[in-house]
Amino acid sequence: MIADHSPSSLLEPLVSIIVLNYNGARWLQRCLDSLRAQTVFDQIEVIVADNLSSDGSDRLAAKILESWPRGAFIQHGWNRLVWSTFSQKSKEPAPVPPRRWS
Repeated sequence: MIADHSPSSLLEPLVSIIVLNYNGARWLQRCLDSLRAQTVFDQIEVIVADNLSSDGSDRLAAKILESWPRGAFIQHGWNRLVWSTFSQKSKEPAPVPPRRWS
């Protein structure tokens, strides 16, 4: 894939997608592959929030996202409820410092 350095690729993400994970090793690769295949991939931010998985899916997510220009991994440290995770994310600042996407 050729890197897109057009002005639109350097703007803030068009949309942020939060993938809540808890022991999802069986489905996580397929989920992230699907997001990666989107035609607007260069315009989306993908955040995987892990609820202390014990099946290795947390390590899998972190490994996949480390090469994504707009990917972030968050490890909660305990198994949070879905509503608690999204409620907290809407009130907290971004888990990574703001940066110019390139």
